[in-house]
Amino acid sequence: MASGIAHEIDNPLAIIKGKCEVILHQLSQNKFESVQGQHDLGKIIETVDRISSIVQALRALARDGKNEELSQGNLHQIIDEVLAVSAERFRHSGISLHWQAAVEAQGAPPDRPLARCRLVLVGQVILNLLNSSFDAVSLLAEKWVKIEVRHEEAWVEISVTDSGRGIPAELQPRLMQPFFTTKEVGRGTGIGLSVSKSMIESQGGRFFYDTQSPHTRFVMQLKKL
Repeated sequence: MASGIAHEIDNPLAIIKGKCEVILHQLSQNKFESVQGQHDLGKIIETVDRISSIVQALRALARDGKNEELSQGNLHQIIDEVLAVSAERFRHSGISLHWQAAVEAQGAPPDRPLARCRLVLVGQVILNLLNSSFDAVSLLAEKWVKIEVRHEEAWVEISVTDSGRGIPAELQPRLMQPFFTTKEVGRGTGIGLSVSKSMIESQGGRFFYDTQSPHTRFVMQLKKL
């Protein structure tokens, strides 16, 4: 996660530094152009706002949400916050990261899918799944990760799918066991999936690996309001 944050903030800082150097050089040469200068200053402000949004999202995701009351949660909001702290890392590594909004079903507005949940915990699970997918596809020829949100009759479903070809059948029964991992030594503790499952089930939801998907796909289902 620290690596992801470093990528997210490093590029905006480089933009700010570059724009400031250009303005300082122009001023030292008495060649400051007001129109271009206004554009560069506007870009600096825009980039500072980008860093601010990353920090705000990180604060939201870093909270301890285990003791929060179950409440109405906007799932698009938490996905946006997760992407704010992780998207640049994927882009920098050449991994396509995209998500598909919920389709309208059972009268639920597609732009605001609501579920009864602890939103911070949901965000932490999504972030954990994205980190796992990042490691899984980083060395593949085809590198993509997809987040989908859709409505079932009684549930709102969030899935994270990556371009991996799935987990071998003989390993699937052990996926949710604490400390089980398919990663090499030093790249994982094995607690991610078991903790994620516990987090979602503590909210009355479901968390499982999709054995029918041709790719590696994990699903969480949260109760509708």
